[in-house]
Amino acid sequence: MRCIRLLKKFSNVFFIPMLVGVVCMLIFKDVLNTFKYAQLIRYLLLVVCIIVILGALVKNKNEKDN
Repeated sequence: MRCIRLLKKFSNVFFIPMLVGVVCMLIFKDVLNTFKYAQLIRYLLLVVCIIVILGALVKNKNEKDN
């Protein structure tokens, strides 16, 4: 249960930064390709995106159950 609550909190916290990160990556794609750690940033954004999606799915499941 504790992991599910933590996942929900992370999902709420990371939602807006994830959207901002995706928009920045789309706008500054050429600049990021010259950056040394661009691939690492992309992977971190992917992990955050997965956390947000899983948290949203868990919230929907809990709302449907109640």
